[in-house]
Amino acid sequence: MNDIEQFVNKFGLTPFWSVVIILLIVCIWQYDKVRVIVTDIYCIVAKTIGWFKREATKRKLEEICNKGLTSISQEISELNLPNLKINWIAKGSQDITLKDKEVIVFLKFNTDNTQNIINTTSAYVKKTLLPIPKTYMSPQVRDAIDYTVIRKCLLEIPEYRLAVNDFIKNSQDICIENQAIIDKVCNIDDAGLMSRILFREYFEWGNRIAGRNIDNKYQKEASDFLDFLYDITARGYDDNTRLQYISENIKVGVLLVAKLDTFSAQGETPYVRRIKEGFAKGIRTFYLLARNEKLDIVEDVYGKLIQTGNYNLLNGPKAYKDAQGRENICYCIEINSEGNMAQTFNRLSDAMEKNTTLEAVVHSIYADKILCQINDVKIIIPHNKITDVPDLKLYYYFQVGMSIEFIPEEYDKHGNVLGSLLQTNSNPQRMMDNKFCVGNEVEATVEQALDDCLFLRIKDSDIKGVALRKDITYSHYIFLHQHFPVGSEYLFRIIEIDYISNRLHLQLANLCDPWENLKYSEGQKLICTVYQKKENCVITEIEEGVKAILPFTEITWFTPESSQIKKLKNNVTFECRIKSINQDRRLVILTMKSAESPYLNYYKRIEENEYIVDAKVIASDAKGLVCLADEKYRIFIPQSETHIGANKYKCKIKDQIKVYIKDISNDKRSFIGSLKPFIKHPMQWFADNYAPGIALSNLTINTINEKSVLFNILRNNKLYCLGLLPIGEITNLCHIESIEQIYKDGIKFPLIITEIDMERCIVKLSLKKLLANNKDKVKSLDYYTRYSAHIIGKRDNDSIIIVDKIWIEGILIESKNSKIGDKVSVRAISLGEIPEFSGD
Repeated sequence: MNDIEQFVNKFGLTPFWSVVIILLIVCIWQYDKVRVIVTDIYCIVAKTIGWFKREATKRKLEEICNKGLTSISQEISELNLPNLKINWIAKGSQDITLKDKEVIVFLKFNTDNTQNIINTTSAYVKKTLLPIPKTYMSPQVRDAIDYTVIRKCLLEIPEYRLAVNDFIKNSQDICIENQAIIDKVCNIDDAGLMSRILFREYFEWGNRIAGRNIDNKYQKEASDFLDFLYDITARGYDDNTRLQYISENIKVGVLLVAKLDTFSAQGETPYVRRIKEGFAKGIRTFYLLARNEKLDIVEDVYGKLIQTGNYNLLNGPKAYKDAQGRENICYCIEINSEGNMAQTFNRLSDAMEKNTTLEAVVHSIYADKILCQINDVKIIIPHNKITDVPDLKLYYYFQVGMSIEFIPEEYDKHGNVLGSLLQTNSNPQRMMDNKFCVGNEVEATVEQALDDCLFLRIKDSDIKGVALRKDITYSHYIFLHQHFPVGSEYLFRIIEIDYISNRLHLQLANLCDPWENLKYSEGQKLICTVYQKKENCVITEIEEGVKAILPFTEITWFTPESSQIKKLKNNVTFECRIKSINQDRRLVILTMKSAESPYLNYYKRIEENEYIVDAKVIASDAKGLVCLADEKYRIFIPQSETHIGANKYKCKIKDQIKVYIKDISNDKRSFIGSLKPFIKHPMQWFADNYAPGIALSNLTINTINEKSVLFNILRNNKLYCLGLLPIGEITNLCHIESIEQIYKDGIKFPLIITEIDMERCIVKLSLKKLLANNKDKVKSLDYYTRYSAHIIGKRDNDSIIIVDKIWIEGILIESKNSKIGDKVSVRAISLGEIPEFSGD
């Protein structure tokens, strides 16, 4: 007590505050005894005024029970679990009723709060969780689900863990009778799939069968689905577990993500294949599951699936930990009925029903079958569904990439389509009695020559053929009627048989690609003929099929005159040399310019003048200026080189100006210039008078957004330049989400200069460096003075503040109701490295 008296005398406290401080010290030293006294006082009041106790208990129960049900509500929002309310009743049986979006539990008041929690939770779960599906379930499955969910909810209430033990003791009969089913539901819940898959599918199942008569088949359906999901959660590493459940009213597919090396080798292909297999069997909903290191893989798989537009995401999956502490995630996706895959399956099903033909593209050819595709759906056509001739070689009549007619007949167990060609125009026997095969050579006569193809007739037959320009020449400019006169005969190779049109697609037998053995080199001189004139070049061929262009910019190193361009007309010859050969683009670039650019010589000459030349402005736009030196050397000055901040070099068309030559353009046809050496820098005065580390005060805001503030920096009461305070330069004690809230009342913090950016004409500022500089000022604080401060951020239940005028930062404890930007009065309670304050 002497220590307390000395402490009071030292700080000169009033008798009232002395008593308050003494009581606080006693409460801290004798906390347990004080807590017992307060509890006894509360019990006396509760016994004296019973209504308060019943009302307080009711509110506490509602809060606790709603807390226990929150996790299930968050995991599957479709259940729409209502809020819980409690009404005490004195007589009658306990009941529960639904009203609007609330469930009201009529409960007899029990002095044992644990029993109140058990009764409330049990009544709520049994009445509101899956009410329609549980109508059609067997009593065993229904009781197992209720038991597991009630137990799960009670476990979510840590302060009443004894409620779980009491509930389990009271439910021994149910546990004994339904032990096997309860174990299955608990195992599914331990894996995190009870609410994510089991309840979601039961909920949808209940909506489908709602209003039907109760039947044993529905009980079996619910029980079988429970067993299916339990088998997945209990499977071993290499167990061959069933991953598709198909019944009358529940159709679900589960996809387990493979290891990284499997995904790296095969990508998303296995998952797409399993989805198609399930879709063909009527499954529309699939669950994508992954665990631990496979979480990154499942995100890639889901991303690639969803990008196809064939799927919709039904949940907002978040990673969760199962009962063994392993990290898991569960994506729920459904087939998009508007996507290509669903539309394709609909077309196939419709064609199966009506026995009509569809077109498909040949993907692979085997001895006993052909594989085709329609929008990535595999079509399998066996040999006996193509022809009745057993020895017919399919690769003679079909090739990869060709289109054929087929009739879809059925789906196989893998979701592929089995088809037939027998009754279609793609049946080889229907066309030409096996007389022609792909790859054979035939002679054909030209009957008609168009600009893009030849129409032919096979010699000594009535079979027609067609040869496209690309199959008879590599040239885009020769006239086919001149090179292939009507009536002439040529040797062709069969490249495709058009079974739909009963026509052969042919290719010239001796067609050779001139680019395979090109006999030209860069710098080689040529004489060429203009075949076509475009807006910026002329096109020619240096050999049949070897395209070349002469850009007008390659006529001369300087701007070509109109008379030079006009001379290059169709069929006019010109001398040139090869500038470059691009094998990938199959293009030759020609030039008429001299070998060395005159700009190089001029650049060397102006070195003695420090690369400064006199030039005439000839053009100006948003990109910059164009000038001419010595009336022919072109200089481009980018817009960024015509000003420094607000100081702009002023000139107009036809003005003679001095230009600094920075570089030569890549094509050696112009210079890159700058006017910055002739412009006074707008921030020179500031750079001469200020430096990083100096503090600026009383700055006014120019503009503000969530991430930064621009301040006005004045000189002689006029705007001189701007200062930038980024969000990252506020404080290191918390994450700042928005600067706007901090400055909502116009607070003016002093700011430290961190950089004078002459290039961007802006001064970079920092508040946290000012706060760091002022750390020593914490020593000047005391525990009894109240200080004015501003809240700049939040951290858990505390706030981060800056003390006015002293400009130090600290933590305002237990201030979760305070708002960012508020001005508060505080008192220091701890003066450590980071001081702590209280609003009391």
